Amino acid sequence: MTSIVGTGLEGYIKRNARERALNRLAEAEIEARQIAERAERRAAQIREQASALATELAEAARQRILAQASLDAQAVQVRGREAVLQSVWQLAREHLAEFAPQERMAAITALLQDAAEQLGGGDLILQVNARDAALLDDVAMEALRDSVEPLGVTSLALDEARPPIMGGVVVHRIDRTPGASRAARRLVDNSWDERLRLSYQALREEVYALLCQSADTADQGRGILP
Repeated sequence: MTSIVGTGLEGYIKRNARERALNRLAEAEIEARQIAERAERRAAQIREQASALATELAEAARQRILAQASLDAQAVQVRGREAVLQSVWQLAREHLAEFAPQERMAAITALLQDAAEQLGGGDLILQVNARDAALLDDVAMEALRDSVEPLGVTSLALDEARPPIMGGVVVHRIDRTPGASRAARRLVDNSWDERLRLSYQALREEVYALLCQSADTADQGRGILP
């Protein structure tokens, strides 16, 4: 009897153990499948996110490249038009350098009169470059004095200093105050160099606009612009 009971109990235990083992294996397999499915879904999600991110980064990179290319193109255009602007003023310099002596004297007279008017007359000192100083003999200086006397100029002397200018004049007014150790000076720079610099500042935008307009017209003619 004991052995039968024992045998039956032993079989019961083994069956339960087997069932539990099978159940555990089944549960483990189900859990494994669930883990694999979750992993696959997560992997798919990551792939989608990575793809979206890659697309976004690629688009951002494309936009940056296009923006930089546009800036580079604009810089090239600006440099090109700036070079044209410089060439325009270089031609003006070359034109002035070709002035004949009579034209240089006429320019000196006109620029001296303008400076005298700005300074309000008085005692003036005239500075010119070495090339123009050769033109200012006693007769020429007397003619200059006569031309500025109506503007209140009481005296006009030619300075021995020769400024490094292309042409034109630099004019100083000497104000002698009684009791002062040194005379005060005011000047007007009417050299061609300064006049060209001022005209460049004043006319640059206008000339640049003309260049842009000409470039756009040429592009339209080539079919580049609508």
